[in-house]
Amino acid sequence: MLLPHRREDTLLILPGVWDRASARLLATAHGVRALATTSAGIAAAHGVPDGQYLDREEMLAAVARIVSAVDMPVVADIENGYGDVYLTVRAAIDVGVEGVSLCDALPGDGWERGRLRDLAEAARRVATARRAAEDAGVRLFLCARTEVWWSDTLSDPAARYAEGVTRLSAYRDEGADCVGAPGYVGDAAAVAELVDTLEGGPLDLLADPRLPDLATLERCGVCQLSTGSLLYRIGLSSAGAALTGLFDKGPAELGCALTYADLARLMEG
Repeated sequence: MLLPHRREDTLLILPGVWDRASARLLATAHGVRALATTSAGIAAAHGVPDGQYLDREEMLAAVARIVSAVDMPVVADIENGYGDVYLTVRAAIDVGVEGVSLCDALPGDGWERGRLRDLAEAARRVATARRAAEDAGVRLFLCARTEVWWSDTLSDPAARYAEGVTRLSAYRDEGADCVGAPGYVGDAAAVAELVDTLEGGPLDLLADPRLPDLATLERCGVCQLSTGSLLYRIGLSSAGAALTGLFDKGPAELGCALTYADLARLMEG
């Protein structure tokens, strides 16, 4: 009812959360109808870089804590599938997620952008994810994304666009409910062209200041806007700026809308 395969034709904002506190806080924001996990935020909170430096069990334990904290759908970022995609999707279903997001980037030192799985193999993994959900008897929302727009392997914009469209189309054909293009930015005309090229998508974009406003994205046919690790990074950045303010101007610079009592109430139950 809330995720793109169950909703009305309106843009869905998917805030990226990384623990119980962030899930509970962001779930209360006006307009939020579902949450997504951010693999980068969860990894950083565990002291490691993004890119499957956490194993399947560690990541899904974090996801399970998030799912249990809120009464709304959660889409789990399962990165590149943690090896066996079938087992990972079944395990994600077991912890209560209503959707998963699967990417085609290969793990590497620091999650090296540019290392993508072979297209045919990546498409097969999308099909495997869909089969895992069907075998479990659930209608799992599956978002398959390509990280070609973050890749260093294609420097020519036209070639990158063509490869991105090819990959997204293949993933949709293998059973993805939604296809994601993180790193893709453009004006209204460019976004609408991508949606049209994908025959309506459904398309997920990663929130970026260079993208059009929400109403325009919705008119262009974008179905989802995900924040990824952005909110986690904003939190870290704000903490650093607040500490700098303390040293520069004193405690008066440390105002915060979320009180200690608010935090305590947030974590009750």
